[in-house]
Amino acid sequence: PVQGDQPNSIIYMPLISKWKTMGVISVQTMAKHAYGDKEISIVRTLATYVAIALENAGLYENMEDRVTERTKEVTLQKEELQLNFENTKLLSELGVTISSSLEMEEIYQSLYESITKLMDAEVFGIRLYYKDREEIEYKFEMENGERDESFIVSMDDKDNYSVWCVENDKEIFINDNLNEYTKYVNEIKVPVGQMPNSLIFYPLHDDEGVVGVLTVQSFKTEAYTPYHLAIVKTLASYTSAAISNANLYDTLEQKVEERTTELAQKNKDIMASINYAKRIQRGILPSATFMSQLLPNNFVFYKPRDVVSGDFYWVERSSGKVFFAVVDCTGHGVPGALMSIIGKNILDQAVNEKGLTDPSMILAFLRAGLRFAFGADEEHETNDVEDGMDLGICIYDKENQVLEFAGANINLHIVRDGEMITLKGDKSGVSASDFTIKHFTCHEHISQEGEVVYLSSDGYPDQFGGERRKKFSQRRFQELLVSLSDKPFEEHFDCLQTEFENWKGEVNQLDDVCVMGVKL
Repeated sequence: PVQGDQPNSIIYMPLISKWKTMGVISVQTMAKHAYGDKEISIVRTLATYVAIALENAGLYENMEDRVTERTKEVTLQKEELQLNFENTKLLSELGVTISSSLEMEEIYQSLYESITKLMDAEVFGIRLYYKDREEIEYKFEMENGERDESFIVSMDDKDNYSVWCVENDKEIFINDNLNEYTKYVNEIKVPVGQMPNSLIFYPLHDDEGVVGVLTVQSFKTEAYTPYHLAIVKTLASYTSAAISNANLYDTLEQKVEERTTELAQKNKDIMASINYAKRIQRGILPSATFMSQLLPNNFVFYKPRDVVSGDFYWVERSSGKVFFAVVDCTGHGVPGALMSIIGKNILDQAVNEKGLTDPSMILAFLRAGLRFAFGADEEHETNDVEDGMDLGICIYDKENQVLEFAGANINLHIVRDGEMITLKGDKSGVSASDFTIKHFTCHEHISQEGEVVYLSSDGYPDQFGGERRKKFSQRRFQELLVSLSDKPFEEHFDCLQTEFENWKGEVNQLDDVCVMGVKL
């Protein structure tokens, strides 16, 4: 004995929980032959209870620290998310501001004031490309809050970052100028001011091609992240639309002055604003070239009910996978189009900033983003307006032939060997005013080469027409998709468009239409 007298009857029983030995329980007595099977059974039962109690006590001791640590993480994530959506709101407000102005100097100033709130912009510039003269004009240049005089550089200057950006029609992203410049030029040339260390250049476009460059620069190294690049990309879309609209307005100015009635004047002003909104919305949609790079066999039948649309399509790439979606926002026309800009920005943030690769988590992130964007909270909940969207989102891993899908009131239709496979989305949209906790379903599909997947808003199947002026219907829409399997993929777009127009006939289009088809 370690202590005390020598016992004559002894039971030792190990304390075991989750296949781990935690200790020993023992009962002893000085009497001889004191224990039998009954006593062993009692001690064994006690050992089980004691092991569970010790396990629970250990968990409880660590629980408080874990809760504190997790609370800090959640608080930090909330602060980051709120900042991101404040930035999104600022971008949306900027779009409205420049939509109401056709004065380029006013637009330049609004852009500069906004971007300095969003990121480090010690240098900010908008440079216009004149194709007929093969020159770039440094039209609006700000450095450390001071505006520089405009000047011209020739397209023959191959060591100029703006020249490279225009010629290649690609962005430039540098965080250490001295060590990264050789990716783009042979030597660093600074036409005016100090040499920056971090630079972002993004091309500006109109319907005919590149029209200029937007640049943001910092004297610090490692000043920018992909999130900042996404902001510049959005601002470039706004600026491109502003330049195009201003040029258009200049050509129409004489005609507007000839108008003699107030009604005609107001009509032109309204249409100018709506057309400008259309260019902004077109600017956020992925280009055909970009989509073809990621999804070589694709088409989009996109037909807004009005000039601008509450429907939009979205394509992005990350982590070796391709993300694509069709989104149906609340409302039509300008309200729906503004909602689409907010939705597109949040989707970009989910993939490019947060690195989300689960479609159901992206839907949850989108719902949280809408609540922040519209200032919704449980104390000020309102049911007057339903701000939200229906969408279906796919993530395609071509290397492993895996397609993941999650939907909010939108299904995924897959046509394989002449048969339809439907992956159903959840029967709930993504709403800013919905405070119930919902988990969206993620479907995983092993794809086969040659099968075609379709995402569609409800505009196509809900269109009235035909001899009896009835809805086209989901059943007829699915039968149409199956029938397309007998035709070359290149003809699918024309078939869908022809069928829609024939069915609609003289009936007005009731909703925005967006159908995306992808051959895997």
